Amino acid sequence: MKRFAFRLSRVQRVREIERDRARGEWARARAQQTAAEQQLQTLRADAAAEANGLGTGTVMTTADVRAAAFRASLRARAAEMATMELARAREATEARAAELLAANTAVDALDKLEQRHRETWEADARRHEAAVLDDVATTRSARVPEGRR
Repeated sequence: MKRFAFRLSRVQRVREIERDRARGEWARARAQQTAAEQQLQTLRADAAAEANGLGTGTVMTTADVRAAAFRASLRARAAEMATMELARAREATEARAAELLAANTAVDALDKLEQRHRETWEADARRHEAAVLDDVATTRSARVPEGRR
């Protein structure tokens, strides 16, 4: 009997390549999201550190107050931009996750189809082997003279 060959093996390889590509894009999007989260945390930590440095007993000149206010406004703007970047990164990660899920589904469907085809081929191979063995047994019994049986 012929060797098992899945007719859609090329399609399956293409789907696996697409899945691997989608996995890589999801990983890159997730890394960008993590970087945006870390940047936002750093900005918040810097703001908290400066606020802690300005305790109730701190004496500041007008120039110090203006400089602190300017730094606070810059930090607020940077935090706002980092928050928007984080939102974009989350959206991109969710989109890539959906693409990865679709690619995984396509590969899984072809894997199940291949498994069904393999099982059918194996059942046919067992039937063929049984038929050959039956034929051999029948041919052998036909060759044996009547008195030797």
